[in-house]
Parts: sequence; structure tokens; C-alpha cells
Amino acid sequence: MTAIIDKVKPSDDRPEGASRLRRLLGQREAQLLLVLVVFTLLVRAGGAKGFLGPTHFPIFLSQVAPDMLVVIPMAMLLIGGMFDLSVTGVANLSVVLVGWTFSRLLGTMDDTLLIILVVAIGLMAGLIVGAINGLAVTRLRMNPLMTTLATWWMAQGAATGVAGGESRHNFVGSFRDIARFQPLRDLGETFPFLQEMRISTLPMPVFYAAIVIFLGWLILTRTRFGWHIFATGSDRQGAALNGVNVNRVTLIGFIATGMAAAMCGIVWASRLTSAPPNTLGGLELRVIAAAVIGGAALTGGEGSVLGAVLGLFFMHMIRSATIQLGLPVYWEFFVLGAVLFTAVAFDAWTKRRADTQ
Repeated sequence: MTAIIDKVKPSDDRPEGASRLRRLLGQREAQLLLVLVVFTLLVRAGGAKGFLGPTHFPIFLSQVAPDMLVVIPMAMLLIGGMFDLSVTGVANLSVVLVGWTFSRLLGTMDDTLLIILVVAIGLMAGLIVGAINGLAVTRLRMNPLMTTLATWWMAQGAATGVAGGESRHNFVGSFRDIARFQPLRDLGETFPFLQEMRISTLPMPVFYAAIVIFLGWLILTRTRFGWHIFATGSDRQGAALNGVNVNRVTLIGFIATGMAAAMCGIVWASRLTSAPPNTLGGLELRVIAAAVIGGAALTGGEGSVLGAVLGLFFMHMIRSATIQLGLPVYWEFFVLGAVLFTAVAFDAWTKRRADTQ
């Protein structure tokens, strides 16, 4: 018996290390990270030598950050077995409400109080739409696809109606700090490497995104509620039988996604210092596609915060590479669609392979 065990047991650490490497490469996050590295090298070899370099990367992060606010709660919602198409309408409604409130109350109160009120009204819009979505799906048993499609149109229609065809520009000057303030700017004078790497130029949305990423990771991996999200998405009925309040999990997921979309709208209003009703377009498609590319399953129960972050990075990298390489932008959506199609096809293939083994 001992001889058999000795024969089977590895003689050194190499087989075990190889097994660990295979397990690592079998994870979606590791695969996607490898794809991002290879893609970056190919773009640089194609002529965009500064792609994601010290000068470009801070700009890239600034572009990704507003979407990052939404992709994390959307990924968590997908893990819980749901999705939300209304986020673009919610974000645009938040933008318009910001502009409308400023136009009505500018000069009637202290600027700081007015900014707090404006942000609260914008977030309230996201909370209300998210609560409507969550209650409709959980209490009225409405289909999430048609429910969030309807609230998307309602929110977008409300944004257009409130705007009345106007794009308001009379904002408080300090409101721009929500999106444009650079908290590390003064540190750049003390630590020159922060200026050399352009880290000192990172605006506030990057830090908002970092907080959302950390909170999403903390909730999914270190809390009981995170386990409830995975359980709800894996088997809603089974989770309910085991004491999980699946309706509460779903409701919180929709509210969080709605408020994140509203915050994205507030950031864009601050960045543009204007409030057009069509500020954002295709936000829901970008964040859902990014989460799916990152490993989130539309059927629920699978996904991660890191995967969603890398998926969104990849989508924005494709857009940025198209511009830097001087390629026709008309093909951008084709390439993004092809990437999403490949990701979904790969998931289907791996699941079929797992079922046959």
C-alpha cells in the first residue's frame, strides 16, 4: 500500500505547481487579465506606443470611472439573478434634475447647502426608480426585462420632459469639484513621482470608483449578505427555503444600481457643467456587457467584482485603441459586439464541457 502511495505521490513540487497554474488560468479573471496584457502589447506594437503608459493611463482611468460606479452594483445584481436596463434613463434624469434644481434655487441659499440638496435630489431619483423596479419584480412578479425597459423609457421621458428641450448651464462654480477636483494635486509638489506618473492629476470620480470597488468586493466576499446574493442567483427557491430573504436581496440590488446610475449622472453633470437630457447613451449595455465579459452569468450565481472591473477596462481599451490607432470608429460597436459574443460563446462551451465530464 505504501509503495502504491509513493508511486502516485508527486516526487517534487512541479506537478503541484503546474496544477495550481492550470487552476489559475482556468479562472475568468486571470484569462481576462492575460487578454488585456496581450491586447496592450499589440496596440503598442501597432503604433500607439503611449497606450496605457504613464501619460495615458490617468486619462483612461478618468474616462472609465463614471461607468465603474454602475458596473459594480450591476455585476452584483447579475450575480443575484437579475439585471437593470433602466440605468441610462436614471442617469439622464439625474443630470436633468441637477440642472433644473440649480436653475430654480440658485442664489436663494448657501452654495454648499444647494449642492448638497442637488446631489440628494439626484440620488433620490435613482432610489425611487430602483425601488419601483425591485418592488415590481419581487411583489408583483413582473418580468425584469420588460419592467426595467419600461422604467428606462419612463425615466428618459421624464428627463426630456423636465428639460423641455433646454440644456441648463447656470451651475454653482464649486459644483464642478465633484468631478474635477484632484485630491492628490498638492501631494504632487511634495512627492515628484506622483507628478511624473500623473497620479496627482487623478480626479474625484476615480476615487469614487475605488470606494465602490472596495465596498463591492467586501460585500461579496466578506459578508453574509454577499453569500445571500450568490445563493439567490444560483437557486432562488432553494435559497428561500434555507432562510434567505430573496426579495430583500433583489430589492437592495435594484436600489443600489439605481442610486449608482444617479451618481454617475451627477458626476457627468459636474464634469460638463450642463444638463442635457441625453448626456449618457448606452450605459446599460456597456455595464451589463462588461460584467458578462468579466464572468457574470445572466442566469445568476456567478461573477466577481474583479471580473467586472477587467471587463469594463477591456471595453474602454477597445474604444481608446480605436482612436489612438486612427482606425475607423464606425467599426467600434462591431468589435465590442464580437467580444461580447465570444465571451458568451466561451461560457456556453465551458458549461457544456463541464456537463459532459
